[in-house]
Amino acid sequence: MLRHAKSLFFAALTLWLITGCAHTPGKMLWRGASPVDAETEQALDALAHTQDRVESIRGQGICIASTPEVVGKRKFNVTLLYRAPDDIAVRGFDSTGMSGQVLRLVVVDGVLDVAIPETTVDVSEMLGQAPPDAIARELLRPEEWGDLGERKVRLSGTEKTGDGLQLTLLINKKFGLLRRVVIEGPEWKLRKSELLDKYGQVLSRVEWQEYVEADGAHIPVAFTATFPREELSLRFSLNESKLTVNPELSAADFLAPREELR
Repeated sequence: MLRHAKSLFFAALTLWLITGCAHTPGKMLWRGASPVDAETEQALDALAHTQDRVESIRGQGICIASTPEVVGKRKFNVTLLYRAPDDIAVRGFDSTGMSGQVLRLVVVDGVLDVAIPETTVDVSEMLGQAPPDAIARELLRPEEWGDLGERKVRLSGTEKTGDGLQLTLLINKKFGLLRRVVIEGPEWKLRKSELLDKYGQVLSRVEWQEYVEADGAHIPVAFTATFPREELSLRFSLNESKLTVNPELSAADFLAPREELR
């Protein structure tokens, strides 16, 4: 009798382990969503169209950095360079010009270099198992919209907003990651993207507040990136008059010494 009870116990434990692993919060979110419809496909096509028209960006503006380690916020005058799909360089100096503090967020050839004044940033924790060059994608190119197959995308929700419509999509990714993205029509602009781990915890959150139109594409000029594990927030505001779309950029531009960017 006791032996039979033990057998039942171990069988139940094994079943619980198997089904428990298969029903993590991320998996449950995915299974609760619906296949994409015609309107979602139209939205994805619009995002792919914009993406195809933007190969690089050069801009100037401000970045406000906030972390628990710093009392208040730090404001920096920054130069932002972007080259599709993975390279980005944000470099800036204290806006007061008095402290000499430098902000740096650079990803070139898959190597991430981050420096936030008065803050210790562990780059290995920022995006969990995602590769370092994912930082560039999180800010300006979260997905290759034209390459997403039906099996990778699901529709999680819809919401009317005035004259438009917001779609919430889920995108199944490698390493057990899941992306939750909000896009807004009728012009179909990105509004929010969250990268989730398999437990449903947010690794990064980017919200795009303002866009300008250039070369037939919507270019973000005001956006906020948050990395909850590091409790780091970076709020960007680019000057439209100092924004150039599709400039010629080389790897040397991204690796330029700080002095050249004053």
